[in-house]
Amino acid sequence: MFKLFQRPEPAANSSSVTTLAEQTFISEAMLRAAEKLIGTPQSEAVARAFCDGIVNASPSICLAWVWFGDPRAEVVQPQVAVGAALSHSRTFMVDGELIFPMGAPPPGGLRTQTIELSTNSMHASIREAASKYGARSMLVAPISSDVDERGLIAFYATRANYFETMGTGLFDAVARLLHTVLAYARNQVKRPPATASDSVTGLVNRRHCRQWLEHEWSAQSEHATRGLLLLVDLDSFEAMSDRFGYMVGDLALKQVAQTLLANVRKSDMVARWDDTKFLVWLPGMSAIVASATAEKLHQTITQLPVPCAAAEGRTISAALGATPVPASDTFAAALDRVERALLSAKHQTLGSVVVARPGG
Repeated sequence: MFKLFQRPEPAANSSSVTTLAEQTFISEAMLRAAEKLIGTPQSEAVARAFCDGIVNASPSICLAWVWFGDPRAEVVQPQVAVGAALSHSRTFMVDGELIFPMGAPPPGGLRTQTIELSTNSMHASIREAASKYGARSMLVAPISSDVDERGLIAFYATRANYFETMGTGLFDAVARLLHTVLAYARNQVKRPPATASDSVTGLVNRRHCRQWLEHEWSAQSEHATRGLLLLVDLDSFEAMSDRFGYMVGDLALKQVAQTLLANVRKSDMVARWDDTKFLVWLPGMSAIVASATAEKLHQTITQLPVPCAAAEGRTISAALGATPVPASDTFAAALDRVERALLSAKHQTLGSVVVARPGG
């Protein structure tokens, strides 16, 4: 009898149930891909597995693609593209206007974003995507961590507001997981043996650093820009050693080595290049953040105190040369350019930074 006065249980919202089920399928596909591919060195194989799994898990996603390269390029030609929407397309290219309809974001400003697609849009690239693929919404996420930009991953859905309904966080997690898997694979690349280290700093020495980098560069690059190469020179080192002793000089070298290691990623290379120089290699680093990265590393070094009580108030002075490295560059060409940048920095005001652009 009491049931007559009880409020009936609300019927389950079929739309919510469908969304939850689709989220579950996509999450499972993402985890299965990650489980199978951790340690896989081929970036395109990793990306294809993620895209295939998610397209197959969702009846609404008609297209997924991955671009390894500069996220702000005017034209993107994805290395990986999968989905039913491509059945009639032999080539697949994306206009930068579609990715960033309001203009390219500033350095460090990449965020996961959604774009509604319509055949009535004022943007030609959006109208084309809507009519050509039947898509009504799109999500683009950066494959990045801090300044380590590896590219973009994008999904197109045949339903309007699909990604807001599903939750953008799920797809942002896909991009971050893809970045993690690729970074893990890079970290597994064979490093120089411990016996190749410099006796003073413990860093890799010049000969083994050069051998390792030339071997790494013999493989095809994931990006249009291979990374960022820097040379640091302690430009007042001889005067410091003469005044305070060579033991102080060795302590300064060790201090700079540890500071450089503390301010780069595990996948980066720091080497003792010669008596007063250090080479730093930052693979996958976008050219657009070259100047900011060089200035940051330079600042961390020049704030170090001279390791001697008699030198109270004095800091280490250093010049720095840097250059972004296009995928087409040989190691010899990049090294020549960064050495000229360092020489230019040394000829300017004491403790300068010069970034040499390719072709400049």
